[in-house]
Amino acid sequence: MDVWGMGWDAERFAGILDKLVAAPEIDPIVFTLDIPASGAADGPMGVDMARTAAEYAGDKTVIFVANSAIAGVHGEIADICRKNDVPVLLGLAGAMRAIATWTRGKTTPVERDNRTQPDRTLSKDDIAAELNARIRFAEGTTVEEPDAAVEAATAFGFPVVMKGIAPNAVHKSDLGLVRVGLSDAQAVRDAFADIDGILRKSRETLGVGAIRVEAMVSDGLEVLVAGRFDPTFGPMIIVGAGGKLVEMIADSALRLGEVSVDEAAAMIAQTRLSTLLDGYRGDVAYDTEALCDAIVSVSALMARATADVKAVEINPLIVLKKGMGAIAVDMVIE
Repeated sequence: MDVWGMGWDAERFAGILDKLVAAPEIDPIVFTLDIPASGAADGPMGVDMARTAAEYAGDKTVIFVANSAIAGVHGEIADICRKNDVPVLLGLAGAMRAIATWTRGKTTPVERDNRTQPDRTLSKDDIAAELNARIRFAEGTTVEEPDAAVEAATAFGFPVVMKGIAPNAVHKSDLGLVRVGLSDAQAVRDAFADIDGILRKSRETLGVGAIRVEAMVSDGLEVLVAGRFDPTFGPMIIVGAGGKLVEMIADSALRLGEVSVDEAAAMIAQTRLSTLLDGYRGDVAYDTEALCDAIVSVSALMARATADVKAVEINPLIVLKKGMGAIAVDMVIE
C-alpha cells in the first residue's frame, strides 16, 4: 500500500494505520522506507510514521524496514522505535526473508533438528575473548608515547594503521580516531599527536582512551559480519560488503538465529559480494570458507549473548586469497 502516493499527510496515514490495526487478518504491519542515518530521503515522513505507529499500533506487531542495509537508520526514527519496542531491520531483501521466517514460526510448528535453544550466558568480555580465539585479528599493540609508536610500526613494517580506542568510541572512523597507510616514522608521530589530541579533548564523553598501532592488512576483500539482537526477532546475523566497499556494493544478507556453514554460504551467495569472492572476470578467488567460519562464529556467539549485548560487529573482516584465511581489523560489541 502506497501511503503517500497522493502526497504525505500525517492525519491520513493515522487513519490508514488505524484500519490496518483493526483488521484481524493483518499482522505484522511492515513499513519499508529510505531512512538513512544522514536524515535524507523519507526521513521526515518516517519520523511521523514512527510516532503514529507508537500511538496507534496497539497489540499489533509493527516493523520498520530501512531499504538500505548499509546506510544506517535515521537517528530520531531509531530512537522512537527503540523506546516503543518497534523492530527496525536493515536491507529490504534480507528483512523480508527474516519476517517471512518469523511469521511462519508464529503460525506453524518449526522443526529445529531436536536442537534446544542455547543458554544466553555470554557477557561482552566473554564474546570478545571467544572472537579472538576463533577469528584471527590484525597484529597490534597499545602505545603510550610517539617513540613507542614508531618502534612498534618499525617492528610490524610500514605502512601501519593507528587507532584511538576508548570505552564509548564505538565508531572510531567517524570520530577521527583512525589513520591508515602510515608509511614512515614522521607520519606515525603526526598521527599519534592528532589522535591523542582528540582523545584528550573528548575524554568526558569517550572515557579514558589509548592509542593502538596495528599491522596494515592489504590484498583482501573487506566484509561486514554483524550480529544484532532484536526484541521481536531475537538474534540475527548480517553479512555484506564492508569498509571501503560499502558505498560500492550496497547489499547484504540477513538470517535469524544461529546459522550453519551451509546457511552462511547461502547468505554469501545472496549478495553481489560473492562475485568478487569467486574471482570476478578471472581475478583471484578469496577464502570464502574462512568467511563462512566467521559468520558461523558471530551468529553462535550472538545467540548465546546475555540480554545486555545488543550487537557484535566485525567491520571490516579482510578476506584474503583462497586458502589464506581472513583477518578481522576492527570489532565493536554493544
